[in-house]
Amino acid sequence: MKNKFLLIALLFLFNTVNAQDGQLDISFNTNGKLMTNFGQYYASLNAVQQLPNGQILVAGSVANNNSFTSFDFLVARYNSNGSIDPSFGTNGFTTIDFSSNYDAANALAIQSDGKILVAGRSTSNVYYDVAIARLNANGQLDNSFNGSGKVLVDLQGESDEARTITLQKDGKIIIAGLSSTATAGNALALRLNTDGSLDNSFGTNGHVLFTFTGAAYFSSCLVMNDGSIALAGSTIVLGNSRMAMAKINSNGTAASGFGTNGQAEFLETAGQSSCAALRYNPFNQNFYLAGMCATNAYMLSIKNDGSINPSFATNGRANFDLGGSEIFNSFCIDQNGDFLLCGNNYINNSYESFVAKLKANGTADNAWGSSGATSINWSIANDYGTAMTLQSDGKLLMVGSNDNGLFSHIARFNNSTTAVNGTKEIAIQESAINCYPNPACTQVYFDIPETDLVRIELFNLVGVKLLETNKTFLDVNCIPNGEYLILIHSKDTEVKTAQIIVNH
Repeated sequence: MKNKFLLIALLFLFNTVNAQDGQLDISFNTNGKLMTNFGQYYASLNAVQQLPNGQILVAGSVANNNSFTSFDFLVARYNSNGSIDPSFGTNGFTTIDFSSNYDAANALAIQSDGKILVAGRSTSNVYYDVAIARLNANGQLDNSFNGSGKVLVDLQGESDEARTITLQKDGKIIIAGLSSTATAGNALALRLNTDGSLDNSFGTNGHVLFTFTGAAYFSSCLVMNDGSIALAGSTIVLGNSRMAMAKINSNGTAASGFGTNGQAEFLETAGQSSCAALRYNPFNQNFYLAGMCATNAYMLSIKNDGSINPSFATNGRANFDLGGSEIFNSFCIDQNGDFLLCGNNYINNSYESFVAKLKANGTADNAWGSSGATSINWSIANDYGTAMTLQSDGKLLMVGSNDNGLFSHIARFNNSTTAVNGTKEIAIQESAINCYPNPACTQVYFDIPETDLVRIELFNLVGVKLLETNKTFLDVNCIPNGEYLILIHSKDTEVKTAQIIVNH
């Protein structure tokens, strides 16, 4: 027994080599960043995910002519070193045309079978519709999805858009964004079955329209472990914007106990505010909204009942100022509860992209980058950091675009605070157990009969227990990306171990 506790202690040990944290990772394209010209016309990226094999998937839009009158969805795949993967699509990328006007992918999700979902908008005349496509893992359209690989959804006859997409445990697809008419602007959530059809068991005919004080939209959503759905975005009231949230049950009805009738709005006295991204921290069971307020990047912490969490930063609010007008566009929470973020900053008459790190209390981590941030000026024109993700090794990937005409961009930054160095070399054959998939996105299964099981526990690598179950699987949908230790207690009193990587 003493040796087992020593073994567990060894698994919690890791090295934090942070001398270069926040700096460009020169193992990526030799200088840490790359710009890609897709078809010689303007391209921008709005979403990024790392695949289980270490490859990088991105999505956005690309012009299909040199007059920039028509844009298509763009999905591309890169190898882990930054080189394009020519086996994906055609020469490493796929374009998807819904209309002869403006099509743009805002978000992507990867199914457990490797198929790729991308969601955004498609414009027809002056109005636009929710647009969703599904690709096979090789980048070709999946014709089993609505017969063509593509779905368009028009709800109120005018403008509908998908801003975010995520998957339920059963494979159904949650999309959130907006649905507007000349007289109303509703935030929107809709659910598709796995074949691309609207799920009529959700809300009204597969969708839910949310009415806030003003015109509203959702920019981010999460499927919680209990099946409920949390959504966040912004509402505009008399020309002023404010952050907004909603929480619904799995059938689309308002979740009791959250805000007022499942909705909450947050009016900030410092000025206009908007939310670009939402995350949930299971360590302290709080939500975090990132975006902007007045001229600063901004974070707001919300409790499970929809009220502001006053223990975070200053009365639940964290400001981040780089000397210009900043906004956070995307972020992740690492396994220490700290925040890795990206955005753009208007300074010296142009925009530049940046990445940043805030501690769990909302203050800048001055040991990361330069006083908590690293800015990149890609071109002489405006540059934007639109989306980011943490790799399974903790490195930070940021994607975006610039106004220099032709190129999308990707950058990778060193970040050791979520990496766990050294634990993979500790092999414990006699007490290890198989688990799959690993890395895991939503659920991880363990190779042990349920009749032999007492409980399974998930710990972060500083020894804090985050989850416990008496089933042979764990839901990790709301666990931040990173590496974790599993302890499996069986009826024969032997404690087995496993290591898993969570990568959404």
